[in-house]
Amino acid sequence: YYNSDTHVFAEAIAFDVQKVLRLLVRDEIKVRHGQNPRSNQTFVAITFTELERSGSVIYWQKAK
Repeated sequence: YYNSDTHVFAEAIAFDVQKVLRLLVRDEIKVRHGQNPRSNQTFVAITFTELERSGSVIYWQKAK
């Protein structure tokens, strides 16, 4: 999360995209399905905790 007032990332995460894609195909990672009401576009959301549980996190700077 970027704070535009202080120009600092309060929280940042980097994860292995290829690993997450493999987990998605195998249905081995928990996702939440949603739909943007403005654009009617569907999406899936994965929590940071789920990314960590799945072993996909490369770097996580947690908020202080």
